[in-house]
Amino acid sequence: MVQLSLKLEQDLATINPAPLRIYLTWYVVIDFFKERNTATWLLEHPGKINKAFFNAQPVSEAWIQEAMGDSKDPGFTKKNAVHYMKVRPYIFWMYPHCLSELLEGKKTVDVFTGVMNASNIFNFPHETHQLYIRKSIKYFEKNLLA
Repeated sequence: MVQLSLKLEQDLATINPAPLRIYLTWYVVIDFFKERNTATWLLEHPGKINKAFFNAQPVSEAWIQEAMGDSKDPGFTKKNAVHYMKVRPYIFWMYPHCLSELLEGKKTVDVFTGVMNASNIFNFPHETHQLYIRKSIKYFEKNLLA
């Protein structure tokens, strides 16, 4: 997961605004572990999931700091960052459910959309949150789905 985190940091560095990178990261992480054996193993070893998310936190925190200083995205405030820091551990708890849904045969796009609709990670206005979900799906389908 550390390697995935580093790769995502590099691959998504040019995506703006910075909060969109976090949405994209969730999409990629859900898709990355969709293979049946991997998902099953992770569900049987939840500590590994938690450790992986913990190790990836510095990347998302750096992106949040960048977003707070981005004059091109004045809609992102310290309040959004604080909300994310509060909700982040709960999202980690939802990841096993995402894996379970993948094992049930749901598509990555449906699992991602479900978890993101259940948790507005930055407490954005509804329209902004939905826009980031749609942009993440479009980016993934265009650039990462191969």
